[in-house]
Amino acid sequence: MKQNASFRFWDFNIWQSISATGLVVSVMSQLGLFLTGREVKDFNNLYLVWALVFGAGTLLRYYMFRNGIEPGHHHHHHD
Repeated sequence: MKQNASFRFWDFNIWQSISATGLVVSVMSQLGLFLTGREVKDFNNLYLVWALVFGAGTLLRYYMFRNGIEPGHHHHHHD
């Protein structure tokens, strides 16, 4: 049975899941640093990294959707 094929933004792939988790952990860490009065140089760069990883995952998932590649599908060549 074929499912309704639609591109849903909130169905995360592994890259998007990693970046979303990293974002949550970074926010919690920054809150902990703020509450303890500490500062880490260039800590805010983590947010840029997580955004780039999330964007790359979104592009990859959209590319796979447009080309009919199902999640978890691995193409193997046999001789």
